Amino acid sequence: AADGWPLLREGIDRVVADWSAARGRLCTEAEVDRTRPRDEADEGRRCLDEQAEVLVGFLGALERVEGQDLDRAFTVLGQLTPAGVCLDAGLLAQRPALPEDERERERAASLRAAIARYDGEFLGDAGLDGAKALLAEAEELGYPPLIAEAAMRVSRASLRSGDFTAAASHGERAFLLAGGQANDALAIDAAAMLGQIAYEQAEHETGARWVAIGRMLAERSPVELSFPEIHLAQSSAAVALGRGALAEAHDGYLETLAGYRRWLPAEHVEIGKVLMGDCIAESKRGRQEQAEQACKQGLAIIDRSLPRLHANRALALNNAAVMYLDAGEVEPALPLLRECLEIYVATRGADHPDVGLAHHNIGIALLDGGHPADSLPEFEAALANWSERLREDHPMFAYPLTGKGRALVELGRSAEAVAPLRRALALRGGEDVLPADLGETQFALARALAADEGTSEEVRSLAEAAAANYRRADGEEEAAKVESWLAEQPGQG
Repeated sequence: AADGWPLLREGIDRVVADWSAARGRLCTEAEVDRTRPRDEADEGRRCLDEQAEVLVGFLGALERVEGQDLDRAFTVLGQLTPAGVCLDAGLLAQRPALPEDERERERAASLRAAIARYDGEFLGDAGLDGAKALLAEAEELGYPPLIAEAAMRVSRASLRSGDFTAAASHGERAFLLAGGQANDALAIDAAAMLGQIAYEQAEHETGARWVAIGRMLAERSPVELSFPEIHLAQSSAAVALGRGALAEAHDGYLETLAGYRRWLPAEHVEIGKVLMGDCIAESKRGRQEQAEQACKQGLAIIDRSLPRLHANRALALNNAAVMYLDAGEVEPALPLLRECLEIYVATRGADHPDVGLAHHNIGIALLDGGHPADSLPEFEAALANWSERLREDHPMFAYPLTGKGRALVELGRSAEAVAPLRRALALRGGEDVLPADLGETQFALARALAADEGTSEEVRSLAEAAAANYRRADGEEEAAKVESWLAEQPGQG
């Protein structure tokens, strides 16, 4: 991975050059060519002034940077909105007007600048406090457009900290306020973020509904909303991936790539992240050659763009490992997953839910690689981690519970496997469950019960349901294995 400081300087130089070019173009179009209307040009200047405040916040935070703050500096730099959006007529038309009262107008302008500076800062744990302070100030002012903007910041900061409930609550508030002000750009961004929040919690149908709402807003909008629609396409792709709609996910990632490539340099980290998402979509479709190509391109961009200890690099390593696991290659996956865990602990803290996910994925790799005893502590670590952040009936628990049950069956401890597998099966009774996941839990429970009490009616029913669910997910090979196992049980045939 790239060295931190020189790479950071290169990124800052690109942002400054981008801003200067946009400012020059705006002046030329407004003052020399007279091709841009005066009101639109004035709004473009205000937009660029706010982007300058973002840079002020970023550079001010950079003076105080130490230790792992460098990770957050790269995250903020990669997420800065391109200055070109301040030349986009559609987005400029969506920017809410400031209050008419002169005093309120001054306060609102000052708060807008403060929000912009906040966007440039990388505050770590203090980021949530900073966002809440902005929201309190916006509420005191009583100006709905800025309340919506501040609520979005609280939502994002809550998501970074792993508090999904607060992230969703504030995101919904931002969406409703933006919709009430006919600010389609912010409402679409909020819908995209809410879709992403749902995806990260495996609440796939909820995510799909938010994406559908965002699409509806984009279609009805009288202007093209370039960047919010790119964010929506990215969220849509992730949600489709979570639902198992793999062709739809692939199309969504291609749409996102096309959008980002209009605005961002070819080596931008966001493009690398999208390629890593498409790597998973193609891998799950069984298109390994395409998956490897996407992974290779995405990892190359991310390794050139980020220092080794960066959370986005951990996500890329995880996706590359999943690609190997999908292909049945455990050995190359394990070191990637262990490095992913190391990075998440270093950058997000040992109690962040992503650490739990990393433990679970290591457990799966060990289990599939024939090491059930080694996999058990990883599943237990995932369960302990998520117990700190997620409600006890959260569907995510079904993943390590199923892994734990499978490992216990492989170790000949089937009686101990029944309880976690029954809990996992109960958690997989909702609308968000994927057929293949449900089939995995059903088959594991059938095996545990058969070892403990023989081939009962429940065992037969579970195995038959597992085979049917695997077929619903186009898993003919897995379904055949279940049916072969059932046929070999005493009392069958």
